[in-house]
Amino acid sequence: EAFPDEPSSSLMDHTMGDDIEFHHNRSSETIRSLRSTVARLEADLAKARAVASVQKSEREPSSPVTTPDDHAISVRSIGTLRSVYRLCVGTPRQGALAPNSRGTVFLSPDMLDAVCGLSDYSHVWIFFLFHLNTVSIKGNGNKMVIPPALGEKTGVLATRSPHRMNPLGVSLCKLEGVESGIIFEKAPQSENMGSENCRRRRRKKVKVYLSGLDLVDGTPVLDIKPYVPYYDSIGPAHCPLIPHATFGVESAHNLVRVPSWVSSGLSSRRSVSFSLLAEEALCRVVSSKRLEFYGAGRGISWCRPIKDDGESEQTAVRLCIEEVLASDVRSAWQTAKAREGRSQADRSSIVSRGWKRVNKNDEDRWTTGKGEGVCTQQIDNMLVYFVVEKCKSYEDYGDKLNLDEIAERSGFRDHVTVEYVELMERA
Repeated sequence: EAFPDEPSSSLMDHTMGDDIEFHHNRSSETIRSLRSTVARLEADLAKARAVASVQKSEREPSSPVTTPDDHAISVRSIGTLRSVYRLCVGTPRQGALAPNSRGTVFLSPDMLDAVCGLSDYSHVWIFFLFHLNTVSIKGNGNKMVIPPALGEKTGVLATRSPHRMNPLGVSLCKLEGVESGIIFEKAPQSENMGSENCRRRRRKKVKVYLSGLDLVDGTPVLDIKPYVPYYDSIGPAHCPLIPHATFGVESAHNLVRVPSWVSSGLSSRRSVSFSLLAEEALCRVVSSKRLEFYGAGRGISWCRPIKDDGESEQTAVRLCIEEVLASDVRSAWQTAKAREGRSQADRSSIVSRGWKRVNKNDEDRWTTGKGEGVCTQQIDNMLVYFVVEKCKSYEDYGDKLNLDEIAERSGFRDHVTVEYVELMERA
């Protein structure tokens, strides 16, 4: 007989089986974590290479943009866009959602004659490359995507998702002006030889000023075409974001049909308010004349044909911040991060390496005692601090309405409070 205190063989087998299952689960979790880390590092590497490629194209504006296959179709970048959006995250999904946003296309010098007559139009189509789209760069874009406004999978060709088989995009923007001509500038020290006249060199300058855009800073521009409502607009009352699209005759040919999730998504905005401290800080930032696209110092990247006073410029930049934050509808994962205050633009590699705070002590005094829960977003030369508050109606309705399920995931019913605005400068 077995001793009473001696464990039976069946009990030992059961215990050993539990240990094996435990170690198997631990190993599986470790493998999944390592795979996730590798995927994240690959994405960061692809994004860094994309940024380096854009920086190279800025030095050589006419450099070709080719697909990985050397025998495939190749296109040439005709210029680079500078805009108020420094990061992909937070950039509006459509330019019409942020009409007070601004940007400038710096065209290559050989485009001097190409812009002749362009200023006669009010709006233009910008054809561009999604240069920070790591999914398309790696060539494994998904055929099915989940739009935040829909909440379920649909074909990528039925969406405006930037993650496509070919990273090409088109955006309708308001044309604010065209500046072109030949300017004289001081030659570098190495070229300052000979007479005084030889110390100045000629340079062609071609700029296209835009507003109401959804393009991130550094975007390679492939083409610009004028918007002609006779051709580009189909129905008079089917495009609420374009008030001037009132051409065409009602017929079976020009009746526009879009999915309900698209039309409802266009009217879905987060509410935005400014604290008194944020209003005062914004006034100081605009008065500093150090912004690139707003205020008296905007001539660096933006030169509007009309002269604006300081009050109207402060209103424009405030509206831009409000429009960007109101239309910032994200995925469920990004929405959860924003509600928890874990979405910081200043921690991204693009901002942390390329920008620095002007008055860090002022920012440190403001954040003292604030704790966690504050997000940041960079717009122009500003770092905007804001808090996202989850809408209470989600708890009331629960799962009764599909719209509430979508709103809970995408956050388009949340409320955003701008707490502070800080000035930044290029590093």
